[in-house]
Amino acid sequence: MSLQILTRDVPPRTAWTLEQAGVHPLLSRLFAARGIQSAEELDDGLAKLLPPQSRL
Repeated sequence: MSLQILTRDVPPRTAWTLEQAGVHPLLSRLFAARGIQSAEELDDGLAKLLPPQSRL
């Protein structure tokens, strides 16, 4: 069994935007490669949680 490393393109402007918002440079590149475009998407506060009665 062999592991294969998948490399993704990192949008430089998105990574830069995340860095400017205070995200560590390495994490900003990882998040940008995964499609995160703003620091608001990383907010894990209680206000961002879905109510328990909602269903997806």
